[in-house]
Amino acid sequence: MKSLAAAALLLFTAAPGLAQPPAQTPLPAPKNCAELLARMPSDGLWTRVETRQDADALATALHKKLDLNHDGYVTLDEVKQVAKQATGATGELPPDGEAFVRRVLLQSDSDHDGRLSLAEEMTGTDAAFAATDTNHDGKVTPNERCAAMNNRAQQMVQEMKQAAPTASH
Repeated sequence: MKSLAAAALLLFTAAPGLAQPPAQTPLPAPKNCAELLARMPSDGLWTRVETRQDADALATALHKKLDLNHDGYVTLDEVKQVAKQATGATGELPPDGEAFVRRVLLQSDSDHDGRLSLAEEMTGTDAAFAATDTNHDGKVTPNERCAAMNNRAQQMVQEMKQAAPTASH
């Protein structure tokens, strides 16, 4: 996933350190992506069929929302500030949440100026859409989204295994 819009959306909806404590007992963690999607509203962003135009519109709207100073660029500080506002959190973001957004920002920041233009965001969004639309019909279905999420999770596990220090005897 190279889309800052997707990363920010994940941060806002899934960052456990940012959310207020639930009023009721939370459900156990889903066993897989299909179970996760089954718990979501049928008309939600993750459960509906999405076209490239939908993805572009969402990325543009989110970029505009994240660009707090309206200079045409999104910075890590702006993403952190919006995440705090969206969740009602105080203090700093959890280190893993900040590291995730920083990594996505750096991957998408093609001119390496530490900020993301709308053009850079759209390039990342288009690449993420193309990678997820595995049958190349111009639509991303919930099943394709699940497959992409599962593939990314497997990649992350492999990256963590490679980065883990080896124990010496």
